[in-house]
Amino acid sequence: GGVAWLSTYPFDVIRNRMQADAADPRLRKYRNMWHCAYEIAAQEGFHGYFKGLTVCLIRAIPVNACIFTTYTAAIRAME
Repeated sequence: GGVAWLSTYPFDVIRNRMQADAADPRLRKYRNMWHCAYEIAAQEGFHGYFKGLTVCLIRAIPVNACIFTTYTAAIRAME
């Protein structure tokens, strides 16, 4: 799970920032996905793409445990 998050997290950061951007096109900070990615790199450097990753990975532990437990219980209930 952690490796998957590491490879996709920068795209998640870009998506979240674009979703949080203004709805009015005249007030938007980012023109498109590429402009958003460029601005993150220019203003925050490489580490800007991984802001919040630690919390996300810590959250993944109990979430995956719940998913595994639920899946196992569902399989046993269907037997």
